[in-house]
Order: sequence, then structure tokens, then C-alpha cells
Amino acid sequence: MNSKSTVTLKKLVMAALFAALACVATMSIKIPTPGTSGYIHPGDAIVILSGVVLGPVWGLLAVNVVKFLLITMLGFLALSKNERKERV
Repeated sequence: MNSKSTVTLKKLVMAALFAALACVATMSIKIPTPGTSGYIHPGDAIVILSGVVLGPVWGLLAVNVVKFLLITMLGFLALSKNERKERV
């Protein structure tokens, strides 16, 4: 393998690991924020850390994978209580 493909493979693996870690951290601990009907979770910090460690392009890729996993696992309306209230 040449060095460019090795670096790309390492970034891809790191993005996948950050995505999995952020997904688990988002689903495990949720701290409700008063007055907003939202929540703060450790996944927020991991998403920011992935952008710092991997750079903007690979960090964005990891964040989009996290969003996709959370939407498919938790359901479309579970992430936003405000949307659920507006549709009812």
C-alpha cells in the first residue's frame, strides 16, 4: 500500500470509530435542558472532538454517519420533541 491510501484508510477507520462512539454516547446519557425540551449529551463533545482530530471533511463525514444511525435507531421523531408537538 502506498502512503496516501494508508492515510485515507486510517482516517476512514477513525471516522467510523468516532461515529460509533458518538452514537453510543448520545443514546446512553441525556441531560434535559430546561425550557427547551431538548437535551445535552456526551455525544456533542465527541462530535466536536472528531472535527478537531480528523479535520473538517472527515469530521463532517463522521457526524453525518452519527445522524443517520441515530435517526434509524431512535426513530425520526425521537430526536426532536418539538417536531412531535407541532405535528400533533
